[in-house]
Amino acid sequence: MPIATAHVSSVTPTAQEAAQEAQRLSALRSLEVLDTPPDPDLDRLTRLVAHVFNVPTCLVSMVDSEQLWFKARCGFADPRFPRETSICHHVVMKQQTLVISDLSRDPLFSKYAWVQQQTNGFRFYAGAPLRTREGHVVGTLCLLDTRPRTEFTEADRTRLSTFADVVMSILQSHQQRLEIRRERELLSSGPVAALIWDTHTPASLLYRSGNLHDILGEAAMRHLDDGQPFEQLLPADRQDAFRAALQAHALGLDTWQEITYPLADGERWVQQITRGDLDNHGQLVRVRGFLLDVTATKRMEASLRQQEAERRQVQRLQALINEAQQNFLLSKDIQAACEALFEPLLQITGSRFGFIGITHIDEVGHKSLFVPTISNISWDEGSRHWYEEHQKRPNAMRFNNLDNLFGHVVTHGEVVLTNAPATHPASRGTPKGHPNLDSFLGIPLSFNGEVLGMIGLGNREGGFDEAVQQLLQPLVVTLGTLLHARVVEDQRQAMEEQLRHLASVDALTQLANRRAFMDAAEQQFRQARRYQQPCTLALLDLDHFKRINDEHGHAGGDAALKAFSQVMKQSTRETDLIGRVGGEEFAVLLTQTSEQEAWVALERIRQQLSQTTVAHGNSTMQLTVSIGMAPWHSALHGLEDWLTQADHALYGAKSGGRNCMVCATTPSIGRTVQPAEHPD
Repeated sequence: MPIATAHVSSVTPTAQEAAQEAQRLSALRSLEVLDTPPDPDLDRLTRLVAHVFNVPTCLVSMVDSEQLWFKARCGFADPRFPRETSICHHVVMKQQTLVISDLSRDPLFSKYAWVQQQTNGFRFYAGAPLRTREGHVVGTLCLLDTRPRTEFTEADRTRLSTFADVVMSILQSHQQRLEIRRERELLSSGPVAALIWDTHTPASLLYRSGNLHDILGEAAMRHLDDGQPFEQLLPADRQDAFRAALQAHALGLDTWQEITYPLADGERWVQQITRGDLDNHGQLVRVRGFLLDVTATKRMEASLRQQEAERRQVQRLQALINEAQQNFLLSKDIQAACEALFEPLLQITGSRFGFIGITHIDEVGHKSLFVPTISNISWDEGSRHWYEEHQKRPNAMRFNNLDNLFGHVVTHGEVVLTNAPATHPASRGTPKGHPNLDSFLGIPLSFNGEVLGMIGLGNREGGFDEAVQQLLQPLVVTLGTLLHARVVEDQRQAMEEQLRHLASVDALTQLANRRAFMDAAEQQFRQARRYQQPCTLALLDLDHFKRINDEHGHAGGDAALKAFSQVMKQSTRETDLIGRVGGEEFAVLLTQTSEQEAWVALERIRQQLSQTTVAHGNSTMQLTVSIGMAPWHSALHGLEDWLTQADHALYGAKSGGRNCMVCATTPSIGRTVQPAEHPD
């Protein structure tokens, strides 16, 4: 039946409407698509929509304050159009789909020049709103025809709205790509330099970030540009340690080193963290390194906080065609997400066989096809055995040999449509036990020209044709976008986890840093107050640390700090917390421990350290520590009060000659007990 005409009155907007329009324009400009080159994906989509609805013109219009910007257009030459004489303006204001069966008979739109033209004047219009996840209508997906159309059904409206959702997902994916690129540029210009080495001896540098120059200087860059080994940049006495650190990654170990690089403008202290990447067989394939100039620690922390805040602002992609596709984006279980898509796909296409495959490229560039879900093809005893055997494999199925009909789709990035698979040039037969294919349709899932996966369908009654391929095109575009979003999300989570680790651990000792320790101590204090649990806070200070630095240099001081950290780790339980809270000052939090038990544990640390000889270069060091312990008691007002008691006790230990421990008794802060006076 004919579609009723809808009009929007042209009246002066209210204050609320003006505010809503300002918010809408802000949402539009945040997409960063105005006055930009055409988008190939959107151009293909508009051609598809025009074909589906059999109209000569299809436009993706972004409605600005004064004009329409056509981000994609089919059958229309001008890249923009005045807003005041456009119908899309009314779709935006009404915020709903608008259909005009015959523009020449419409009292509002018939006066427009582009309608009154005798030749090629437009007579039909249908426009669906492009809506952001926040609900702002930023533009339209519209259809135009030079002839009236008296029939535009509710099903047509639904299809047009569905296509509009796909357009919006592509636009917001473009926005996310811009944000991710800015984040990477920010990281590249920040204080942390990234490197990748191979596993050869000596290790060759495969990659270095651009900001390595800022840390190691021009001479080092020339050295690397000449193909010289990275390790030769290190002092001679640190090169063996560097090589040993790289070799340790074959055992799955991460390493941390603090290295003094001799540069033309003086020495520079760099914290170097390296981590090995292992393949599926546990073999080392490369080593990743991160270099941090510790003189810029404060700037680094500020930059990392800024990056983390920006990452939190990166919004998830808008939910797409249905709940299954949303699960694909949000779920880490790719197999479950694919299965949610799979059965409806088989039903829609009438296929008896099918799979969704995801491409995987390993460290050496070899491409394989990971198949998280495949249809049950147990049509007879042989095919049932093949299917059951492959279902038992961990992580579903993976095809490493892509020299076949399936692989041709992802290696060439082109559709394979054949109703005689055995005669196709790429056919190499089917795996042993696999049922015969009577017909096959393979469609690559791509994003920005990169093949990320494929849809494979087979054995459709009557075979496959281009109509089936065109039917699946919106789903193909959406799945390509979602696969890309899943990769981006995994990378973001991995980066956040790495940054979170760097922000909470002291790089030298690998103990909790001051902030992490104080957060844990605050939580323990509250728990002790609530449940009346015994626990003890202790402050430990290496004796004569300045003299150690003066006599043995900063490298010797670092060796002393690491040796002391190791003694504390060996002398405490996993449930206890150790932190580095200052240069040579450490703190220990002993949970579920009485005062006497805490005394014994801390005294064990003191004695063990005094018996430890630390070798550094050609010299050795004997270390001692002063300890101030403060058992928790109900009279404490808070963590600061608790720390004050421990600090007073530590002062007493230092004043008492060092290499001893003093306990702040409760409830009086000022009373102390010397080691000899404490009960055994």
